[in-house]
Amino acid sequence: MEILLYFIGLLILSIAISGAIKPYLVDALIDRHGIGKAYWLAIAARIVFGVIFLLGAEATRWPSFFFVMGWLLIIIAIILYGVRLERFRKIVLWWEKINSFWQRVWFVILGIFSLFVIFSI
Repeated sequence: MEILLYFIGLLILSIAISGAIKPYLVDALIDRHGIGKAYWLAIAARIVFGVIFLLGAEATRWPSFFFVMGWLLIIIAIILYGVRLERFRKIVLWWEKINSFWQRVWFVILGIFSLFVIFSI
């Protein structure tokens, strides 16, 4: 599980760096593959990441944090499923409309979170 947690941290870090440098890449990726695929990928990724966080929590320096994050990711996946595709589309459209500065700020926060995941293993 430690290796999977490390891989998740690196994956999130690479997304954060790419998004901070060129925020429109996320928009282009969604446009290229479609909002439907992005919706199901968002749900599946949160469930998989949540389960890995739960199973790998004991191998980290802060198991309580990873345990809580694992459950939060799973709960967010359930909420996303309940939101349905149309509301998800509105959220994505909102994201595409906000200023790229604020998108970069969110990606920097995501990068800090990913570094925390990487260095807590």
